[in-house]
Amino acid sequence: AGLALARIRAIRESEGDLIVLVDDDTVLDPDYVDRSRSIMTEHPYLGAIGGQLIPEYELSSLPLPEEQYYRFLALRKFTGNHWSNSPHDFNTSPLGGGMVVRRAVALKWADEANSSSWRKALGRSGNKLFGGEDVDLLSTCCAMGFGKGIFEQLKLTHLMPAHRLTPEFLVRIFEG
Repeated sequence: AGLALARIRAIRESEGDLIVLVDDDTVLDPDYVDRSRSIMTEHPYLGAIGGQLIPEYELSSLPLPEEQYYRFLALRKFTGNHWSNSPHDFNTSPLGGGMVVRRAVALKWADEANSSSWRKALGRSGNKLFGGEDVDLLSTCCAMGFGKGIFEQLKLTHLMPAHRLTPEFLVRIFEG
């Protein structure tokens, strides 16, 4: 049915004060949840956080320069901690997989998304490589008066199978 609908369902089924969005191609570091909890406790004004998405490539040599994959796939390496309350500041925006969201923010977004046909259509479904539900969630976060941020100590591995490393796949992502 699509990623946005799956996330809406997961949010409604969850019970904790913090919700961690984990995709099928991401592997959290063993201390990810504990560190996330500490960060959110230390920074009660943040509604969503994320970390570094370190690629693990299935291929031993890449068909394109590595920076091309960082531009189009959900990959991110950085130093330091960065946050803001601007929904348009990409440099402080956590990316989908590994995003940690306060329950109040997640529920507000789920309610708004579920009552909007265009919002329900966000996110990947089938062969469609369209995204955006994570950006929409961050907009909700900022509209509620919370900030968002990325933290160096939060790390996860983003598994990159061979079919996602082709120039053709990157073109499809760009078109989406």
